[in-house]
Amino acid sequence: MAEFLSQREKLMEALRLYLIVCDNDLNGAENRGGTSAGILRQFPLVDVTMATLASVVVENVWDIAEIPKLSTEDVSQRYIKSTSRTNFPLAPEKAWRVLALAIEGKIDLDDQPRCFERIRS
Repeated sequence: MAEFLSQREKLMEALRLYLIVCDNDLNGAENRGGTSAGILRQFPLVDVTMATLASVVVENVWDIAEIPKLSTEDVSQRYIKSTSRTNFPLAPEKAWRVLALAIEGKIDLDDQPRCFERIRS
């Protein structure tokens, strides 16, 4: 959906959706629709030990943010506003700090699996 919106130049809405994807990833959210309750008790839908970030999503966040020349602080405020209503284990401010490191290139998302160890720590 974010890519679709981006192609139609609805950049701020696309950015919001990419930020939500990052929040889901940083909180270890899993897409397991239709899974039985018994399995979900054993393997919860949200597990921060499974936190990841997709390099393409992080690149899209920054590519979109550069078009209107948003600062890192502007993106941070949008991230926190877009994710503040989630009920995830990580506070949006804490998750943002990890995403900011990835945006700044301080976490090499192509260095797998070491980057995921760093994200999770």
